[in-house]
Amino acid sequence: MASALTQTLTVAATDHTGPLFSWRLVTVALLVSAFAMGGLLLAQTAYQGGLGAPLAVVTLANPIAAAVIGLALLGERLQGGTIALIPALLGSAAAVRGVILLSRAQGETMSLADRARTEPAPSARSGS
Repeated sequence: MASALTQTLTVAATDHTGPLFSWRLVTVALLVSAFAMGGLLLAQTAYQGGLGAPLAVVTLANPIAAAVIGLALLGERLQGGTIALIPALLGSAAAVRGVILLSRAQGETMSLADRARTEPAPSARSGS
């Protein structure tokens, strides 16, 4: 998200068609700073518990954020109309379902590992 906003900021600042410190440029600059710092803090917190679920969520969130930035800030338009939007939404729903399944599987694996650590090991039989 920060890289897309940085591109928007750079293009707008070097455009020379308007004032250098317009409300739009200042807003985008503040968003870049907030998303960069927030992303760093969230990544450090999220990856402490394992890599699977946080990485899946980031993989899902990046294209969504890029599409929103493209539509809202860069003037991009959706092509294909409603017919093309339906498969895109179905694909997005499948990706969200996959992220949910991955995060649940990681949670179950971690709880099994926790149980294995807390249960006493079976004693070996002595007497041959």
